[in-house]
Amino acid sequence: MIFVPMIGALFQALSSNKLWTRMSALITSLVSSLVGIILVVGMHLDWVPNPLKEITPWMKSYSMNYAVSIDGANALMVLAVSLIFPLLIIVEWHRKNARRGLHALFLILQAGALGAACAQDLFLLFFAWVLISLPMYFLVGIYGDANREKAAFKQVGVSCVANGLFFIGVLLVYYAMDPHTFLMEDMMGGKLIDKKFMLVGHEFLIQSAALLLLGLGLALRGAIWPFQGWFKQVSVAVPATVMVALQVVSAPLALTLFMRLTYTLFPNLISELSTFLIALGMLNLGMSALSIMAEKDMRGILSYLSQFSIGMVLLGMGTVTSSGMVGAVFYIFSMTLGIAGLGLVTEFLHHRKDSYDIDQYGGLIRRIPFIGVTAAIFMACVMGVPGVVGFVGLALVFIGQFSIQPLLVVGALLFSLIVTACLFRVFRKVFLGVEHDDARLKGPSGREVAYFLPLLLVVVGVGLLPEFLVEIVRPTLVGFLQLVGR
Repeated sequence: MIFVPMIGALFQALSSNKLWTRMSALITSLVSSLVGIILVVGMHLDWVPNPLKEITPWMKSYSMNYAVSIDGANALMVLAVSLIFPLLIIVEWHRKNARRGLHALFLILQAGALGAACAQDLFLLFFAWVLISLPMYFLVGIYGDANREKAAFKQVGVSCVANGLFFIGVLLVYYAMDPHTFLMEDMMGGKLIDKKFMLVGHEFLIQSAALLLLGLGLALRGAIWPFQGWFKQVSVAVPATVMVALQVVSAPLALTLFMRLTYTLFPNLISELSTFLIALGMLNLGMSALSIMAEKDMRGILSYLSQFSIGMVLLGMGTVTSSGMVGAVFYIFSMTLGIAGLGLVTEFLHHRKDSYDIDQYGGLIRRIPFIGVTAAIFMACVMGVPGVVGFVGLALVFIGQFSIQPLLVVGALLFSLIVTACLFRVFRKVFLGVEHDDARLKGPSGREVAYFLPLLLVVVGVGLLPEFLVEIVRPTLVGFLQLVGR
């Protein structure tokens, strides 16, 4: 699942045959994705254990292991990556310039995202997390618009700082363990409690410093407020497909990793951290709701939706309850799929009219009804409408939060209504407004219909029948809460 996409990326450099390189990219991405989907579904059918672990010594002298696992905390992240990346390759199937490079970078991102999501060894996690930075830089620097160099420089600068902070946090944890180890399962059980280190003549708690460094590293790369500026600049400088790929490996992955690291390494700090997470979540909700009102670029709207999802996930995590935690994981999944779907709709329109400005469109539901209905379903997923997967995550987050601080549910609902109103405005302008007489606005081809259908089926299918995924996710998160003593 993790390494096959890297083989596909290598094939892009070894052959110049257009059909062979395209087919090798799609086949290797699909093989990885099918394995990921089978493993996740297999957990529900008891074909594979939950969790499914694989540990192989890598550098035994330094206690570095190839340790990976799929469990309830990362299964939906694996499923999202497995669903989205083959579709991105299909969307860019007929790109005329630098297509092989784009496919190769997508495949490296797919492998890196799966490796980071599944890693159970801190050094392996750092390895995969840093690996993702390289294709991100080239995707922005090569495939962006006139502002790509500035955006790429900002992105790589943020990544370097974030990776440095993250690695220092990893080293603090490694040297605090006796014997030294990077294996996460050896660090569980509050083994960092009361461990200290000296710096410039002062004594500091290792777990507090490590949590701060790891959290800052993930927040910078995940574009969590107040560090979201670089992601907005990058989002409006690249094609929508690239924006979708970057969105998948930023906030959703960073939040998934943060949840695992905090609950396994620092369980005794969770109660102290919960209030901060809830406050940060409300700030992300508020800032995204205010920012989205003035945005006209479709890619910019998607970047603010990503920030909104961050806020809702942090609210769920801050509840430290099973319903809130399960809701947070489901919300990561639903928003990743919803934003990806809207990104594909955005690129579909851009291919025809070469514009991301919502003012350039109107009346499309009469001319292209399939795209209008598709966009409506993905927007419903983002808004949390009953019948789609977004409702499951939103409802569980609110259920968990209501048991802690009921008034915050009212505030979160208010911000949700603002975002919903903005999305209705976008839909009305693009699909229900005055029809533009433009011959380029043609209906979808069979290939384009094909890459929308998988996401539509999952968004609606899981929304109507969420139980099997809930029962995959819940046992792991209950285990995390037991570490905290909840």
